[in-house]
Amino acid sequence: MNKFETFVQWSLYPKFPDLFVKTYSKYLRLTDYKEWTGSGITQSFMYEPTALGLLKDNMAQTDKKTWDYVLTDVKTELTKDIWTEKQKLDVRRIISAPNSSLPEAGRSWWQKLFSSE
Repeated sequence: MNKFETFVQWSLYPKFPDLFVKTYSKYLRLTDYKEWTGSGITQSFMYEPTALGLLKDNMAQTDKKTWDYVLTDVKTELTKDIWTEKQKLDVRRIISAPNSSLPEAGRSWWQKLFSSE
């Protein structure tokens, strides 16, 4: 993969949310924070707060250290004037909400909601 690797992850969202989270989490975990801090990597979540919620649910449980880095970057984005108040509000709701920790049955239902059946 190269510097455009994150485009692969975004191509999985929203149709394959579990795969999106696994690949994005892996990318963030294996890539030096200095490479993605302040970049479009975290800024993209300002447009897709639901994806941020998925990432949060996964990373807060599996890799808290990396999630803390992501959270720091997202909070920095919230201070910028380039985002609408709605975008900021949506993201604040996601980062302040408890993890959803959907049971497996609920997760299956949720995945069906986003499938193209």
